[in-house]
Amino acid sequence: MRLKISVVEYLNSYPLYKTINSDIFDIIPDDPALCSKRLAEGSVDIGLIPIMGYRNSYFIIPDISISSPGEVKSVLLVLKKPIEQCNKISLSPHSISSNIIARIIVKEFLKADWLQFGNFDEFDGKIVIGDEALKIYRQNSGIIYDVAKLWKHYTGLPTVFAFWASNKPLTKDLVNLLKKAKRDGINNIHKLAEQFYLKNRYADTAFFVDYLKNSICYDLTESEKKAIALEYQLAYKYRLIEKKEPKFL
Repeated sequence: MRLKISVVEYLNSYPLYKTINSDIFDIIPDDPALCSKRLAEGSVDIGLIPIMGYRNSYFIIPDISISSPGEVKSVLLVLKKPIEQCNKISLSPHSISSNIIARIIVKEFLKADWLQFGNFDEFDGKIVIGDEALKIYRQNSGIIYDVAKLWKHYTGLPTVFAFWASNKPLTKDLVNLLKKAKRDGINNIHKLAEQFYLKNRYADTAFFVDYLKNSICYDLTESEKKAIALEYQLAYKYRLIEKKEPKFL
C-alpha cells in the first residue's frame, strides 16, 4: 500500500519531495498548517510539518529538516513603520511555527512586549512566510526583519522551521528513501530552481538557486537539534505551546 505524504508546496521544500519515488509515496501538496492537521487526524502517514506542529506521539525522520543557517529570506516580519511605533502585528495564516518563532524573538530578544499579535483587519505589520515572503524580500520595500537572521544573531544557532514526521515508526528502507530524495533534490537544485522560475518570474533562476543553496539547509545535525530544543523551550516559556519532547527515529 502506498504511503500518503503531506508536503509543503513552497520552493524551499522542492529538494525534499520533488524527487521522491511516486511508486511508493502518494504526494499531497499543502500549506504548512494543513500538513500538521492531516498528520494529526491520521489522513496521511508522513508530513513535512512545521516544528511547532509536532506531537509527542510522532517520530521525527533523522538527518532531514528545513532550516536556515542565517538569513532565510522567506520568513519575514514586515512592518509599515519602525517597530517602536507599532502596536498590532498580524499573524500568518499559513504556519504556526513561523508565528511562534517570530513572537519569541520579539519577546525574548527585542523586548518589544507591548506588541500585540493576532488576526487583525488593521495592523502595523505582519508575519509573512514562504514564496510570498521571498517575493517581498526580492522587492526590498518597507521595513523588513528576517526572522532567521535575528535568531542566529541572538542565539548563534540555525533556525529550524520544519521536518519530516510520522505518526508511526518507519522501516529503515522507507527512511532511506526519504534521505535519497533529499540527496537527489540537493543535486538537482539548478533544475528545481528553473522549474520554479518558469512559474514565478519576479527574480531570475540564479536568485532561486542562491536561496536554495545558501539560505536553506536540509540537514538535521546536533546543531539543528539544539536549535529545536531552544525553540521548544522558549515557546513553552511564553505559553505558546505545550511541552514537547522530540523523538527521533
